[in-house]
Amino acid sequence: MAELKRNVDPNALTPGMKLVQVTRFDSKYKCLDSRTLAFLKSDLQGATIVVVRDSKEYSVSVEELKTLDEIKIVERFPPGHRFAMIEAGTADVLADHGFLAFTVEISAGQTAVPSAPDLPPKARARHIENPQQARRLDEAEQFLELVQEASPTRDRATLAVEEMLEQGRRGSFSRAAAEAAVGDLLNLGMSQAVQAIAGLKASDQTYAHCVDMAAIFADVYGAVSRGTQKEPSAETTSNVLLAGFMHDIGKCKVPQEILDSTARFDSDSEEMRIMRTHSSEGAKILSQMDLGKEAVNVALCHHVKKDTSLKNSYPNIRYDQVLPISRMAAIVDVYQALIGKRNYKPNWVPGKAVQLLMKLRSSEFDERMLGHFLRSVGIYPIGSLVRLSTDELAFVVRNEPEYLERPVVVVVETARGELISHHNLVDLVAESDLSITEVVDHYKHYSDSTDQAFDIFRSVRLG
Repeated sequence: MAELKRNVDPNALTPGMKLVQVTRFDSKYKCLDSRTLAFLKSDLQGATIVVVRDSKEYSVSVEELKTLDEIKIVERFPPGHRFAMIEAGTADVLADHGFLAFTVEISAGQTAVPSAPDLPPKARARHIENPQQARRLDEAEQFLELVQEASPTRDRATLAVEEMLEQGRRGSFSRAAAEAAVGDLLNLGMSQAVQAIAGLKASDQTYAHCVDMAAIFADVYGAVSRGTQKEPSAETTSNVLLAGFMHDIGKCKVPQEILDSTARFDSDSEEMRIMRTHSSEGAKILSQMDLGKEAVNVALCHHVKKDTSLKNSYPNIRYDQVLPISRMAAIVDVYQALIGKRNYKPNWVPGKAVQLLMKLRSSEFDERMLGHFLRSVGIYPIGSLVRLSTDELAFVVRNEPEYLERPVVVVVETARGELISHHNLVDLVAESDLSITEVVDHYKHYSDSTDQAFDIFRSVRLG
């Protein structure tokens, strides 16, 4: 009997089908970590897989997979493999593992399987016919799933920064802990989730600042590279993330009482003079650790302004000595400093911080790099609380570079001020009758506790 091929999602898998390929995966397969790699080698023995590695596609055996690979297709299962023939319960197992779309064979006489259009599975459930809108909504859902995992990962990375600086105070400089923390953030694809948490949850000015700055920095760098049609290699992205992560390592040379002070120092005070040495001290340390000229330049120049005569520009070097990657780092550093916790100032919400950056562009920042930053982070950064033209409140969960004023949002509060328990995504590109009317200060609006806005954000449940 003739065999017919169909593209299906997990809900359409039925016993008796032959599984030919897995064609879509959740986000953990975009950059393999050691745990996911171990699962694949254990449960997909003998399979052949198409991966992206160093910006090129390869067909490899599962045994040849490496960390940081991106899985594109499981293209062949060996005969007799437990997934090769769909049985009762197989669909649930595949879905639980994050396998989201499949090519199957069915016999011509078998009950017809609904043919799946070329849309992400979750988007199909909403009966969306526009592929671009379906992609935006599907990626927004994947992002919300990552937020649940990102908070403890961010906490571990923050602890690694604290330990790294403490080691530095003792004169011991090891990059191992930093690389391990960077590996977690990179392998799990959590940079955007960390970016959202940074804007919603008050972070300290020294340790979490480095983690948040690195995550935002790597995300912006990736967006810039994709805009040039040149996807950065995993190694390059890792090095960029590490440069951001360690950009403030020179603070290990600053006395603890200055770092922990609750006072706001005058620009010409002795304390500020000492604080400003951290950039040159950091450059020396990273140079000794052989991290490369770009990381050293980031550490040295992330406080250098376009107008180098400004009091907050240091050290005293010409702007043409600041590499493009460091000019971008300077923007991200100021942005994170605004949204992060400071003992002497309230947190800025992300949307307001972006507005200030735009006002400073002529004096402090490379305007081309600021343009790249805005196209990546958005006018309404992920995690921003905004008011819609319906007077409902919503969190921004995805930005589209071509439509910065019309992100994907999730409504969390009615126009009457009632919190919603079941949520829906709204794509403002598609919903032309809706618009954002203002950025809302989530710290003031949700003031029962410091992290109330973050708790509401991570409790979003779609459907």
